Amino acid sequence: GDSTQILFVTPEQLDSKSKWGPQIIEALKGKIDLLVFDEAHHSRLDGGSFRPKYKDETLNDVWKKLDEPQCLFLSASLSRAAKRSLKRIAPDRTQHLVKGPLTRANVTLEVRRFEGKKAQEEKMASICLLIQFMKQQLGIQKIIVYVNRPARVVQMVNELKATGLRKIYGVHGEQEKGKFLSKQEIEANQKAFEEGSSGVMVCTSAYAEGIDVDAAGVIVADLPVNLETLYQMVLRAGHQGQPALSVICDDQKSRDFVRYALLKDEKKCKTFEQDFKFLLKGRDLWGGLTKKFL
Repeated sequence: GDSTQILFVTPEQLDSKSKWGPQIIEALKGKIDLLVFDEAHHSRLDGGSFRPKYKDETLNDVWKKLDEPQCLFLSASLSRAAKRSLKRIAPDRTQHLVKGPLTRANVTLEVRRFEGKKAQEEKMASICLLIQFMKQQLGIQKIIVYVNRPARVVQMVNELKATGLRKIYGVHGEQEKGKFLSKQEIEANQKAFEEGSSGVMVCTSAYAEGIDVDAAGVIVADLPVNLETLYQMVLRAGHQGQPALSVICDDQKSRDFVRYALLKDEKKCKTFEQDFKFLLKGRDLWGGLTKKFL
């Protein structure tokens, strides 16, 4: 009888400048009934360092070359801005959207602000105390700490180890390998954390996408560049449905680094400020998440 054939492929493989991209596109042209985009919120983010080819103009080019098939977009953190970006990939008449729920009654969200000259010292001390509190008082044995660049992964790992904490691991993105942690170190750290019964994983946002780890504690030590990535980070907690705690650390140095080192663009900086204004006003953008502003 009839059977459904599924081809799994990445945007990088379909890029016109890749080794096999043009050949793959030509072989599939007119033969695709449904084009599925997982993690569709990336189309708004212009890929970033994690997925530089995952942006709306690249995906629109792929869609056209495949003779404009029906599209299915999948995401658990699709904002209004990301939805607008999807329209630049394919028009509404070809779109089907599946958006996962952001309501997680098992997750408690806290936002901690750090201000003044000693903000960085206080933030680091708070992170250490949070890890100890999660482990000793809440019984949370697996904790993820998110930072904003590979150098911060190494710095945070060393600082946490210096306090006497054990089983501290570090991971950063595929494109950043070799600069700070080798491929072997990253693979060994990821395996030890995911297969172990306890530990602290210090990582960049690359470890927020598509992973299924039973961590019940998340600390966002540095703000990411956008709200979609923050959703992905805080919802790593309680992924298996267990009671969980996510804590966002908000400080001026973290915001300034995003503005001047990562974005470097006035329009993108304005979007960043709009995304994160809830941290200033205490607005609840988290649906069913229990929210505490400290």
